[in-house]
Amino acid sequence: MSRAYINQGSQATARRSKLVTSLLSERRLPKDGWDDHSIEAFLSEAAMMDSNNFLDNVGVGEREARVYSPLVARRHWNLAHGIGRSGDVAAEQPKAAGSSLLNKLTNLLVADAMKIAGLEDMGPALVLPLATGMTLTLVLLAMKSKRPKTANKVVWCRLDQKTCVKAVLSAGLELVVVSPKLVGDQLPSSSPESALSHAAIGGIFYHAGRYRVALNFFEKALSVREETLGDLHMDTALLFNNIGCCYDMLNRVTEAMESFAKAKDVVAYEYGLTHPRTAVVIRNLSRVRHRRLERRNPRLQLGDLLPPLLEGLPRVPDLLQDLSARKLRLHAHCPRRAKRAAPTASDLRADTDRAALLAR
Repeated sequence: MSRAYINQGSQATARRSKLVTSLLSERRLPKDGWDDHSIEAFLSEAAMMDSNNFLDNVGVGEREARVYSPLVARRHWNLAHGIGRSGDVAAEQPKAAGSSLLNKLTNLLVADAMKIAGLEDMGPALVLPLATGMTLTLVLLAMKSKRPKTANKVVWCRLDQKTCVKAVLSAGLELVVVSPKLVGDQLPSSSPESALSHAAIGGIFYHAGRYRVALNFFEKALSVREETLGDLHMDTALLFNNIGCCYDMLNRVTEAMESFAKAKDVVAYEYGLTHPRTAVVIRNLSRVRHRRLERRNPRLQLGDLLPPLLEGLPRVPDLLQDLSARKLRLHAHCPRRAKRAAPTASDLRADTDRAALLAR
């Protein structure tokens, strides 16, 4: 054959080999998808690494793969061995190097796909051939092990499907069914009850440290509550606070300030400035404002930080003027105090001067 044709064919083969080398070294999804021939060639090469496909070999061991039907063997790319060892499903199988390689590579590619989807802080992935019910049960058991013992309820939007119910009960948890509102012959997902499910799931992911996932669920719940309850409802304000906490943990200070400010306006109007919920929101807002000021000017002094930290709280002059007014009322209504000299106009002016001095 012509030397040029041989070089051309060698270059095509080498290019496909580079795809495999790059995949195994980077352990991530390729930027450009492979063509069918490259995938088939890689699977065939991996299958030849299993002992049941060795040349001049007849396996008679306990775990030797044997396939009677050539049709079944071709359908599964001659991959007939199982994976893992006794007690460790992720362990390497000595007689199936190719299958073990594909198993580990699959776990790595799935983990990379999950990070691309937004789960950037997730750990290693393990792909198992499980049906829906067993998968949900294992996920609930994993979440149960990381939560307090009192966290034993699962909020579930009612569906006429038994698998979810069985999964929750199999994990030893209590099912809390939230029935969606029936509108005609439809169950719209924008009912206030669906927001409760999204918010509950978001809270679970937040306490598990999955702040991006929690933010996604909180935003879904917020869109429902804004549509059904409006921006000035207390439930909507609490979601603004939760979203601000997620932004804060993700170091997105500007978005956190905006969310906390929206929550503070509603909570302070409904409960007043002295309510514990209002205090929590104001404390969150003050914390992120402090961080934002430190970013802009790392050499800030205490006097520079006091105005933003005290925003939303009663001003000192107002407090002292209120104190002077209380003095007058006490002297007017308390006989014991009435014997003493009532505060004069100069005393009230002194209180006002002290207030002005503190305000500076």
